[in-house]
Amino acid sequence: MSKIILITGASRGFGHDTALSLIGEGYKVFASMRDPLGKNSVHAQKLTAAGAYVVELT
Repeated sequence: MSKIILITGASRGFGHDTALSLIGEGYKVFASMRDPLGKNSVHAQKLTAAGAYVVELT
């Protein structure tokens, strides 16, 4: 069974740290945030590089 997680508010703080931790434990993580191509692009790139699927919330 696949381990899939959706984390809202993953650009910073607990959401960001939790996403990175769960990726490290083998989960498939969908990390949602506002403006991943703008003001949160650095955070989105870090999560993408770690293996997360970044999803934009509007």
